[in-house]
Amino acid sequence: MKKGMLRACALLSLLALLLSGCGSKLPEGFAQADVEAAAKQTVALVNAGDYDGLFASLRGDVQELIKKEDIETAFRSVLDKAGAFVDYKKITLAGTKGASGEEYAVAAVACTYENATVTYTLSYDADYALVGLYIK
Repeated sequence: MKKGMLRACALLSLLALLLSGCGSKLPEGFAQADVEAAAKQTVALVNAGDYDGLFASLRGDVQELIKKEDIETAFRSVLDKAGAFVDYKKITLAGTKGASGEEYAVAAVACTYENATVTYTLSYDADYALVGLYIK
């Protein structure tokens, strides 16, 4: 189980690093309200424990890189300590370009929980499919 969690953390970190490039304003074609809504929906899936829904929101090629169970293990390890969700603290948006040249919208979502502040870094493609996720 620890090996799976480490693998999940490594894959999620790798996705975040690949997409982290030089951040800037949102790329053309992305609307601030839509990216924020997608980010809140992703966080809502996590808070509801809907890891099937979270996995389904990942783009197909990303689904091939990781198991749903590994995502759940990695996220639960953070959220079990954080306690119950309270509110969204801050959402910061930026754009980045992947190694392939594809542009992505990145949302850093700081959330207040009972016992901690948790930050999600979520990346979306032009169709708002989730292509990167990281929690700390």
